[in-house]
Amino acid sequence: MPVATTTYFQNSPERPSYSTSPPSPDRKRSTKREDKWIIQHGSKLHSLGRDKAPYPFSYNREVLDMSCTDHALMNRLKGSVSFINFKGDPPRRCLDLGTGLGDWVVDAAKEWPDCTFVGYDLVNVQIPLFALEDSIASRIEWVHGNFLRQKLPFDDDEFDHVHIHGLAFAVPENKWHSLYQEVYRVLGPGGTVEVIEEDAIFPTLPRWFTAPLNAPLPRAQMGPDDSVEESAIARLPVPSSLPHDHALLEHLFCSVFHSRFLNPTPSSTLPSYFTAFFGHVLSPPVINFPMPPIAPLQLTRPGAIQPGEPRRLSDASECTSSSKRSSFSTGSSELTGFGSKRTRQERSESVSTAASSVSMATCLAAAAAGSGGGCTCRAQHMAAYVQEEGTRIGGAAAVELFPVCNVSGMNEHTLFFQLRRAVGQVLAVKEAMWEELKEKIEKDGHALLAYGWEPADFDPESSRHKFDAMLEQYKNDMQIRMSLWHAVEKTAGWKAPRRDPLSKPELLEQKRLREAIVLAQQSGKVQDMGGPCRSLRLLTGVKVV
Repeated sequence: MPVATTTYFQNSPERPSYSTSPPSPDRKRSTKREDKWIIQHGSKLHSLGRDKAPYPFSYNREVLDMSCTDHALMNRLKGSVSFINFKGDPPRRCLDLGTGLGDWVVDAAKEWPDCTFVGYDLVNVQIPLFALEDSIASRIEWVHGNFLRQKLPFDDDEFDHVHIHGLAFAVPENKWHSLYQEVYRVLGPGGTVEVIEEDAIFPTLPRWFTAPLNAPLPRAQMGPDDSVEESAIARLPVPSSLPHDHALLEHLFCSVFHSRFLNPTPSSTLPSYFTAFFGHVLSPPVINFPMPPIAPLQLTRPGAIQPGEPRRLSDASECTSSSKRSSFSTGSSELTGFGSKRTRQERSESVSTAASSVSMATCLAAAAAGSGGGCTCRAQHMAAYVQEEGTRIGGAAAVELFPVCNVSGMNEHTLFFQLRRAVGQVLAVKEAMWEELKEKIEKDGHALLAYGWEPADFDPESSRHKFDAMLEQYKNDMQIRMSLWHAVEKTAGWKAPRRDPLSKPELLEQKRLREAIVLAQQSGKVQDMGGPCRSLRLLTGVKVV
């Protein structure tokens, strides 16, 4: 059966020129290439080939929204649109290279009322200027082009500040020198440049965490009239020899960057390129955001308990000063879940996504108990960040550049949102990962046998179906790990919505999942959750003549 064609070109609706000031006569006008898109399996991609523009991320709504929330985080950290202290003399002409939506430009225009701005990007996704106040829109211009194929269309010494955030995965390793050379050219003497970049990280889950999700519901607990659709609970088999359930996706994710000659860890290499062009360089230590703690299990909601459901679950370690053992009690409460047609992931989310009366330290202690360390209750919340020693440039002044006090004020619940961004980055390159998989099937298909694939999986239709199933399984598992409802309840005070009553087989499955997750937390190790879910690097410099 032939595979349905899912790749097509799309032109954006005709958009008027939003720039209120005309470009200079010698500046090349933008072509309409920035308005063309490739829609592939639901992903909105730029229409340039990977050789011309290797940027692998999609431009879907959720990806663009993610950049907005990240910009809001940066503003919260520094209390300003810039980490640089201009001491009452802000820039008068500013370039935002790789502006994306242009939200940084809009905020900067509000903070610096005497400054004019240019936002430069490959594609036309910027905020329409007609949607802004005239006092803001009149000082902003959007310009489109590909800095990898042409020089920046700006005059020498035109700007006195250049802002760069999240550009690393659009620049091949051999292009940084020429890019910074162009930034140096358009920056005026004494002008400042600010760079914020992050590493590409694939968040993983240890086997002890995913094992309860893999285990089938014991059929002995189900009556002859009870059934759960096999398609709703089936998971792809993964060889036990692999380090974790999503090892193939991690391999494809890393291949995306290597095949495009993009450095997945720019935090380690950018300083050498940056310091070759700019002086008075300051860079605080690399900031690592660790994986969030395991959220407490959602036990119950107020209301009547479902018939036949026991009121207490199996015992679990609870972190108290005396390290006493106690069982989770449901009290007189209603079990919450989803309708019988929902998937195992959706039902299991009810186990772990919302808040409960169990403290965060409870689950951390339960996980630590299996490592031989006993119950180590902490009076303070876990650190929201970790500084990577030995990565600082510029002495004490570099340390002062990053507002550590503001980061320290962030509680552990914000780490769930950092993990959400990291997972979102993985999902945003899914079509680039698919291209890597197709190439691997064509050139080295037998290597996939080690990941549990079979020769029958190699035809185009089967391979795409299996790839989509792998991604969906990863997304579902990470949603359980992220527990966003718990984070939202703790940070914003929202309450998780009530859910439909569960059917009898779903009640049995949820009970098994709860007990299995509690047992896994007791036997697992906190350190198995891996390294950071996000790493940030900040660099500032000055054009010294």
